[in-house]
Amino acid sequence: MKQVVITLVAVSLLLFTSACNKKTSQKPAKADEVAACVQANADEGQSAAVLEKYCDCMWDKWPEESEAKSITDWEKTAAGKDAEDECDQISGWQTEAEDE
Repeated sequence: MKQVVITLVAVSLLLFTSACNKKTSQKPAKADEVAACVQANADEGQSAAVLEKYCDCMWDKWPEESEAKSITDWEKTAAGKDAEDECDQISGWQTEAEDE
């Protein structure tokens, strides 16, 4: 009986430890990530309002369980590029070709 209890405790501890060590890939807080996105795109020639709308849109479209660590990283993925096109339109992002 003692051996069974010891085995159960050992297995329980092993399962608990592996569950605690699992890498969670949830996206960071919205305000922090939108601010980082705005800062990362500050040199793109867009107004602060456009950057805020763009980054807010990108955060909303960023999947909850993404491996990407930031909006900027996620923009580089296929799904991020699709969302980028849509968020460009939603935010009013002006490209150089549109400025001419």
